[in-house]
Amino acid sequence: MTRTNENFVADANDGQPDTDSPESPGSYSPVKRYGLLMIAGWTLLVGLFAWQAWSRHDEQILDRARVEARAHFNKDRALRSWATSHGGVYVPSDERTPSSPHMAHVADRDIETPSGKRLTLMNPAYMLRQIMDEYAESYGVKGRITSLKPLRPQNAPDAWERKALRSFERGEDEAFEFSDVGGEPHLRLMRSLVATKGCIKCHGHQGYQEGDVRGGVGVSIPMEPIAAASRAEMIDHLVILSSVWLLGIAGIVFVCRKLAANARERETARLEREQLIEKLEAQNKELKSFSYTVSHDLKSPLITIKGFAGILKEDMDLGDTDAAKSDIARISAAADKMASLLDDLLELSRIGRRINPRKLVSLEDVAREAIELSEGKLTENGVEVSLSPDLPSVYADADRLVGVMQNLIDNAVKYMGDQPHPQVEISAHSEDNQTVCSVRDNGMGIAQDQCERIFGLFEQLDQTAEGTGVGLTAVRRIVEVHGGRVWVESKGDGQGATFNFTLPQRTGDGT
Repeated sequence: MTRTNENFVADANDGQPDTDSPESPGSYSPVKRYGLLMIAGWTLLVGLFAWQAWSRHDEQILDRARVEARAHFNKDRALRSWATSHGGVYVPSDERTPSSPHMAHVADRDIETPSGKRLTLMNPAYMLRQIMDEYAESYGVKGRITSLKPLRPQNAPDAWERKALRSFERGEDEAFEFSDVGGEPHLRLMRSLVATKGCIKCHGHQGYQEGDVRGGVGVSIPMEPIAAASRAEMIDHLVILSSVWLLGIAGIVFVCRKLAANARERETARLEREQLIEKLEAQNKELKSFSYTVSHDLKSPLITIKGFAGILKEDMDLGDTDAAKSDIARISAAADKMASLLDDLLELSRIGRRINPRKLVSLEDVAREAIELSEGKLTENGVEVSLSPDLPSVYADADRLVGVMQNLIDNAVKYMGDQPHPQVEISAHSEDNQTVCSVRDNGMGIAQDQCERIFGLFEQLDQTAEGTGVGLTAVRRIVEVHGGRVWVESKGDGQGATFNFTLPQRTGDGT
């Protein structure tokens, strides 16, 4: 039996998950950092578009109001131009449309049809004023004709209109103002009213000549309907921008996940490559050590066989039968030693390649079976073995685990020394999702400087002890194939030793 410290790498993967896995998707920092930068950039770009649209919102409302005001003004101007081109229109005279006192000087202001129906002449201003009043009642858009020299007192300009009319006399053609009308915001627009030839008929007595600025025609547009329509368009615009932003974010996340997946694959491949390189380097190192050790330990019995074969020939030639029998016995012992070495090496090589399916096994049952297999040595050396109560169950290859326990028990018996009351204690406890198994003896103990080499192949602290020096190497390999580790603790000579090894509490598939 052996005590070594050199790690022996298993020949085959035991199917346990690799603990050196690459970073998870959420924590893969380079891709995550670039993704956050892309999201920030995309958000900034879409935000700039939204800010630009919002900053121009008020200006767009004003532009739309101006366009609408001009449209109404052009409509009124077209009506007035039509009426002017016809010299006015005759309509039935009634309470709503009485004869205009300001047109008393106009010939044929009032006429009577052959049927006796009275008609009165409406000049363009009179007609347009009446149309504007009706349009204001129906649609809320108010129109107004005013002048610095109005014929009707009701057409007298207010302060803003007076200012606009004076600007027309200076050559300007249009004036705007935003003000409250009836408590609601309105846009007021006024354009100059230039006297035409048709205007002189009614206003020539005021001293106007063709081409003079006679006054102004204005409209008042309520802003709320325009603002409401603009707000609705803005909301639609922001919804579209938000949808585009979300689509962009989804695209960035998708791309980043792809990149992260690729990065993880590359990282996994890199780690696997590094682990394979490390494993190959360790196996090469082990192979060199193994080759040297095997050649040395196998050569020793061969040298013995060869040496005593020569001595046997000499003794046979001398007829020394007793000496020849002794030589044959030594040759046989050396051959048995070599056969035992080869058997142990063959079994060691099978550990990594041949392993039974793992299942939940009772550590107490395993320990008792190992004690039964070592019963002869325990009885012969008077060693008492005790088991801690409530030994747990572990997931393992039961047959291999029995071999581990038996090797550790045999090793403890072999190195009891002259202990008058030799004892071995088997215990276990849970630690970090693993079961830590311990086999403690009160034997010779191990020097601290030897604890690092007792698991090496063919390493024996006591060269006179029986065994091949492969047992503890096999222990380490079996434990490592199970995904655990093995180590020894000892306070030194005469203080006993404790061999510890770990086993997973669950199988590789998480059951």
